[in-house]
Amino acid sequence: MYERTPEAGVFLMYTAAVGAAGWLDDRKGEVYPKGIRGHVRFFKHKKKPTTGIMKIVITLAAAVVAAVFTGESPIEMMAAFMLFVLSPHVCNLLDTRPLRVWKWSACHGALYLLFTGGSFTMPLTAAGVGFIGIAAWAVLEGTERTLLGDNGAAAAGAVLAWTAVLILPLWTQLSIVMVYVLLTVLSEYISFHRVISRFPLLASLDQAGRKK
Repeated sequence: MYERTPEAGVFLMYTAAVGAAGWLDDRKGEVYPKGIRGHVRFFKHKKKPTTGIMKIVITLAAAVVAAVFTGESPIEMMAAFMLFVLSPHVCNLLDTRPLRVWKWSACHGALYLLFTGGSFTMPLTAAGVGFIGIAAWAVLEGTERTLLGDNGAAAAGAVLAWTAVLILPLWTQLSIVMVYVLLTVLSEYISFHRVISRFPLLASLDQAGRKK
């Protein structure tokens, strides 16, 4: 598993497709409908695809291609497919307040470090440039001058999913999928922001690094 070489072209295709779908929803999307159920109901009754429906279709198609290239067995392909579909969606759900996606990504990064033993193959220069870019954007978000938007959050979720598929054991991937499914279902019925606001610890973590 760890010896597998990532297909750079497939990674770029998948990430670009997911990011482009998010950009389309950012630029052309409407305030209503909301949620997966809302978009599906709207399409069912109005017979008109929303940008949310288009985003779902594009993400599903890109996830299928990526899963076929990264999985070596049916169960691995299924786990990869679910991660490729759900991770961008969960990041989009969190991207309603500054720095939430970055903190979510940091939690994933800690998990990845645990399974890789802290070893990296990324060149130092690339890592340095990436770190500077992330830090600069985090400062902008923390001062509430910008948000990732659907395209940035979806792309971040795509990177998290791809990394998980490449370095995590299958059982861990399936565990993450179950968490993503739970969050996706809950998001159709409750507001994550309201839940976070009700718990002091979560609220404090959510506020950390943000403009007071």
